[in-house]
Amino acid sequence: MKRRRVLQAGGVVIGSSFSGCGMFSAAENKYVVARVVDEEPPDEEITDYSNEHVQANEYARELVPEAVNGGGYAERRVSNGEANPIGDLPTGYIAYEDDVVRMLIRTLE
Repeated sequence: MKRRRVLQAGGVVIGSSFSGCGMFSAAENKYVVARVVDEEPPDEEITDYSNEHVQANEYARELVPEAVNGGGYAERRVSNGEANPIGDLPTGYIAYEDDVVRMLIRTLE
């Protein structure tokens, strides 16, 4: 697979799709981040973008293609009240075209 450069997300990453983290303060500014990664994830399964769980998740469905086609990074603010909006994804790594995209949650304090 072709890989693109790793882009570091600002802020603090506090959870990912496979971590099960689900408790966030409603006052936090929370974002779902999709970033293209160069390295193969160690001991992590990569899920294809066409997977039904990926397609059912609105953040993955929208942000993965945007990250791949738009410079390697995309993010979207999470509505207050959504505990872990990417918690239903099978893994935090999604294959799209010739790239692998990592899905993360970050907060701004």
